[in-house]
Amino acid sequence: MQFQRMRDEIDERLRRLAERQYGVFSFDQTEAQGADPYLRSQRLLARRWIAVGAAAYRMAGAPSTWRGLLLAAHWDAGRRSLVSHASAAQLHGWPGFADSPVEILVPKSLDHVCTIAHVRETRRFDLVRTTTVGLLPLVAPSDTLVHVAPTLRFRRLEWLVDELVGAKSVDLKRLHAAFNTLSPGCRGLRGLRALLEDRSPGDPIPNTELEKLFLKVVTARGLPRFERQINLPGREQAPPGRVDFLWPDVRIIVELDGRRWHTRVRDFERDSERRTHWLGLGYATAPVTWARLSTSPDDVCADLLSARRRALSGRVGAR
Repeated sequence: MQFQRMRDEIDERLRRLAERQYGVFSFDQTEAQGADPYLRSQRLLARRWIAVGAAAYRMAGAPSTWRGLLLAAHWDAGRRSLVSHASAAQLHGWPGFADSPVEILVPKSLDHVCTIAHVRETRRFDLVRTTTVGLLPLVAPSDTLVHVAPTLRFRRLEWLVDELVGAKSVDLKRLHAAFNTLSPGCRGLRGLRALLEDRSPGDPIPNTELEKLFLKVVTARGLPRFERQINLPGREQAPPGRVDFLWPDVRIIVELDGRRWHTRVRDFERDSERRTHWLGLGYATAPVTWARLSTSPDDVCADLLSARRRALSGRVGAR
């Protein structure tokens, strides 16, 4: 009877621990509370404890939680491991990262296998900056952005960078430092490199260079011919109403923009006024930046063709 009471007390202490730990408790904690191999085996066979990976458990009837899985995966992968990639992005509260998988970062060549998480390795583990959210050690925001960048299409990455910088969730200076530290040897970071260059001080891309690239891209992909450097009617105020490229049959303007990001932000009101003016004349505007054109030319062309098809469809339907 006393022996059973001792075991029940161990269960109760572990249950209280789990309540403070996202519903899980570790193998090491069972030993610290006095559970021997026989008790662990008995509890698992009776399904009073449910194994969570190789190093954690939860009590029967307790729900499995995402944060509980993250903590169990961290225990499984070792105390140095970090929550990373999309899991870290979700913990940081970034938009678009709900229901992320369980991802853990470990040093390269650890060769760790974890059944409840995707284990990622890096040779630069000791250079990764860290933080904590609750009980979870994780990769710091700027470093997380470098990690997730290769998994995102350029448009979403551009949106995410601007959202995080605008909300001051990520500091551009720290993001540059993280990129310089973690990017050597990494693939898939061309888009982030272009975005960081765009957001650095410096001269704009010359219009002639940007126009040559645009013509090369659209010609190679067989887009319908554009008219160039067209003066639109009905605009008397400065700046002049000249547009870079135009599909006159569908009244779509392509406005090339080689300015740095900071300059575009500063000129937002002027750009908005100009595009609203053109919209009043019946012209839609498609702004195309150097960063997007140089990293995602296929997406740029696909978007332009999609806009052209919609415009043609609307024109036919109106007849």
